[in-house]
Amino acid sequence: MGDKNENEIVANGSKILVLGWDAADWAIAGPLIEAGKMPNLAKLIAEGTSGSISTITPSLSPMLWTSMATGKRPIKHGINGFTEPTPDGKNVRPITNASRKTKAIWNILNQVGKKSNVVGWWPSHPAEPIDGVMVSNWFQVACKLANKEAPNDGDIGPGPDGWKKDQWRMTPGTVHPPGLEDVLQQFRFHPDEVTADLLQPFLAEDSKPDWTDPRMGSLAKILSDTVSVNAAATSIMTQEPWDFMAIYFDGIDHFSHGFMKYHPPRQDWVEEKDFAVFKSVVEGAYKLHDLMLGTHLDLAGENTTVIILSDHGFNSGELRPEHIPVEPAGPAMAEHGPYGMFVAKGPGIKQGEKIIGASVLDLAPTILSCFGLPVGEDMDGKPLVGIFADSRQPTTIPSWDSVSGPFEDGQHEKHSQVDASSNAEAIKQLVELGYIDAPDDDLDQEVRRTGTELNYNLAHSLIDSSRFEDACEILEPIWYDHPREHRYGLKYLHCLARLGRWTDRRIALKRFKENIKRAQAWAGREIDSLRKEAEEKGYPDFQQTSPEGNQNASSQADAPIDGDAKKSPPQKFIYEMRKAQSLLTPMTGALSFLELEQYINEGENARARKVLDLIESNSQSRLSPSLHASIGFYFSQLGELAKSEEHYKIAIEADPQSVEANCGLCKAALERKEWERAVDLALNATELKFDSPFAHFCLGQALVGDGDLSAGRLALETAIRLEPGLIEARELYHDVLLRLDDPTAPEERQKIDQIKQRFESSGHEGELDLGSIANEIAENRRTRRTKLKNDTPQDPVQGEDAPITIVSGLPRSGTSMLMQMLQAGGLKAFTDSRRAADTDNPKGYFEHTSSKLIESDSSWMPLARGSAVKIICQHLPALPPGECYKVIFMDRNMEAVLESQTAMLNRMGRKGGNLQPEKMMKVLDAHVAAAERILTRRPEIDVIFVDYDDVIQNPKSNVSKISKFIGAELDKKAMVNAVDPDLRRQGETLRLS
Repeated sequence: MGDKNENEIVANGSKILVLGWDAADWAIAGPLIEAGKMPNLAKLIAEGTSGSISTITPSLSPMLWTSMATGKRPIKHGINGFTEPTPDGKNVRPITNASRKTKAIWNILNQVGKKSNVVGWWPSHPAEPIDGVMVSNWFQVACKLANKEAPNDGDIGPGPDGWKKDQWRMTPGTVHPPGLEDVLQQFRFHPDEVTADLLQPFLAEDSKPDWTDPRMGSLAKILSDTVSVNAAATSIMTQEPWDFMAIYFDGIDHFSHGFMKYHPPRQDWVEEKDFAVFKSVVEGAYKLHDLMLGTHLDLAGENTTVIILSDHGFNSGELRPEHIPVEPAGPAMAEHGPYGMFVAKGPGIKQGEKIIGASVLDLAPTILSCFGLPVGEDMDGKPLVGIFADSRQPTTIPSWDSVSGPFEDGQHEKHSQVDASSNAEAIKQLVELGYIDAPDDDLDQEVRRTGTELNYNLAHSLIDSSRFEDACEILEPIWYDHPREHRYGLKYLHCLARLGRWTDRRIALKRFKENIKRAQAWAGREIDSLRKEAEEKGYPDFQQTSPEGNQNASSQADAPIDGDAKKSPPQKFIYEMRKAQSLLTPMTGALSFLELEQYINEGENARARKVLDLIESNSQSRLSPSLHASIGFYFSQLGELAKSEEHYKIAIEADPQSVEANCGLCKAALERKEWERAVDLALNATELKFDSPFAHFCLGQALVGDGDLSAGRLALETAIRLEPGLIEARELYHDVLLRLDDPTAPEERQKIDQIKQRFESSGHEGELDLGSIANEIAENRRTRRTKLKNDTPQDPVQGEDAPITIVSGLPRSGTSMLMQMLQAGGLKAFTDSRRAADTDNPKGYFEHTSSKLIESDSSWMPLARGSAVKIICQHLPALPPGECYKVIFMDRNMEAVLESQTAMLNRMGRKGGNLQPEKMMKVLDAHVAAAERILTRRPEIDVIFVDYDDVIQNPKSNVSKISKFIGAELDKKAMVNAVDPDLRRQGETLRLS
């Protein structure tokens, strides 16, 4: 349609109410509806369209609700976590909408003259100056009351005199327009106002609760938050005009994180006494939301379109995890389910229908369609046209972000400052809910840690978008910088696998194993240190801090240890202990699957089968449905259909919504040419997760096998659109185009060949001679270096101390020769001379034993200041921060390197690596590439690359370059003379030949 402005875009007269129920799940709501305990939701479903809605990953609420409001993934909208650095980079604050890079639905509606009221959306602080009312997600944040009276007997609320309301004022910027602050202040319900009578409906009948139990405080906090948001929202609904209204409730999510483990049926790891008291909490939460829904429907009226949806589900029943990962947002990652709820009812909405293939990305496009407005082509979501009774064909514009005109969009003009004291309270709330770790006392460290988490979440989102190369670019450096964060390594390994970079993955897997061992050693020392600290400070036994405990983050934040509140260790201490204890885990299961995948893709099926047997034999405890699905997948990779189906069936029985299991059984049906069954299973998978490329590929295979080429073509096109590099889908798609006599078949063939060429350039061996492979590696290296040079900061960070000169490269690339040159020039060599000179290095190796142990102990590094030390490239990622490095990286023709290494091994009587020469060359180059990326990303490292053959042939020019780079007065003549004359003659011969 081209560029638009508001004079050309006109909205219809619709009125829409959106109710966000964070973490609402049909697995809980369904039985309650059938039992007549959620009558308002039941009525809405009967009169409208409903179904499941798939989430995107990572399933972190601020990211998801912003995606729902914008129709875009986090990689476009810019909200990537729970906290963010402040604009000045000196502190951390809860995530704000200041980081959002695109318009939300209320900004778009603002531009077409529609009034919007938004309450509690996450994140919406500071409130945006829209035409309407916005109450930010900080509205319900409670701080402690300074003059709260002692509680009455049996009452967890305030004393008879209460407290002064002016001591609990909302944060500036919470309400727009500001004139409504005083009006809305009265609707804020403090947790200390919650009495035992108000909590009783959430507790099991005839139970005898202990009102001093910290979990009662958590329950009171969640209830007061929910009631506060609802009170403000209903007031605004009745007192302020609106065309669009959105209300976000986090209650179900918080009730579930705190108490889902007590929901029936009782799990073996839940104590009976706890189950007896808290088994009704989750049910009470859903009933409360249904009660509020009744009020919302009455106030909205029959002519309003009402949409209820959740950003994700919540694991219940057998899917509940016993242990929560000790990592930021661990509860969210472990307990959130992949499918939320969606219900829509109103004028023009189908009645009694089911919707399939819905995603959280579809909300904003669907709202635009309800208003008769075009959808932005840059939105990742789609309008859910299936909910409309008419055959609606949405129009589009390139982007709403480029639309301008007489109406303002109501966005902030610049970053808004947040009150520091309120910022601290909001941070504390996020800690207590388990969304983030307790902030570090070192603000610089905390800012860096926050930035790393934001990058990790962004990489996770890129993976969800099938942008694996981009994710690798983020994950590799943060994993190298934080080797004990195994989740970074796992995601990096996953990306390398999806890219088919199996050589790189083998190297990364080796490092991953080494990281686990080093982390275990570190954890042992850390636990000893923490135990001493506990003894010194009088903390009781901290058994509850064990990672094997089943406490969730919410209860851990509140619960005293051994009931002694005065001596309870701080939250930060508890987290540090749990983190250290979690690192003691050898991760045997995860490593088995990683090795299994590597063996299969390297063609070592016999070794892969042994690993599978080991996994099965060691799986005495209950396996999760996802693990059964994984085992089924690998058996199918090995061609063992019966074993594959066995595990897929177990997975789907435990979790019918498993996309992996549905696709796995579909593949088995395809092998048997059971086309109709395969189509049904693939349709199940696409209905569950419409944005799964593999599910659409399976559907395409099934439809093509059944003879429906046109439908199969559409399914394959969807798979390719979702993941352009899915080569198997493209091959089948090309075959379908040929069978349909489609003229675009040659173009598709060309695309396939280009993609294959990219994969083969990093994966296949054996078709070229060693010299050609070496030349190809050299050319690729030059291309990499050009890109790295452009991406590298021009002014590296300089330290106050003398820099450390690092001589690096592959073994046998000329590093010893360069060390000899530097020493001759007057630069001290950091060496212990333990390795004697020999035939391979007649002038000596110039090594220091410590350099080989740098990954486990780098404490010696300050001793090398002002000196040159030799460190092979495989160890460069372990260079510790805090120093200034000058790295001289030696390059050498890869064929010559391999020949020299082989000759040296033969003289030593050793076998070396069991790889073919062509594969060994590529493995070695992968080590070089990994070192390059680290060297050029760390600002404290300055690097130059020096070619071995060029040093031999042109020593003077290279000595000048090296001397200038180091920035020290060196004896250049002595450095030139240090180059062995025999090597120079060999170089001259090479040059003349």
